[in-house]
Amino acid sequence: GKNLKFAHLSHGTKDLAALAWKLTATEYFLADKNSLLLLDDPMVDMDPQRREQAAKALHKFADDQQVLIFSCHPYYREVIETDTLITLD
Repeated sequence: GKNLKFAHLSHGTKDLAALAWKLTATEYFLADKNSLLLLDDPMVDMDPQRREQAAKALHKFADDQQVLIFSCHPYYREVIETDTLITLD
């Protein structure tokens, strides 16, 4: 029930909030237009629970828009379950 300043939040919480803001702003400004969202390691500071929440939001967003995620972390394979996931090993 307390208000916390953004600076006092964990990096994972900040990353999750930033991702939510990016998805919301992109959805709002593009409305019914097609788009491509590029993300560079958006889950790097998230714990497994937050990664799962972020992955669900990205899956929902990707129903209508194309999303490209760049990362060197293998955990994306665990949370992004899709037949269109392309990995370079």
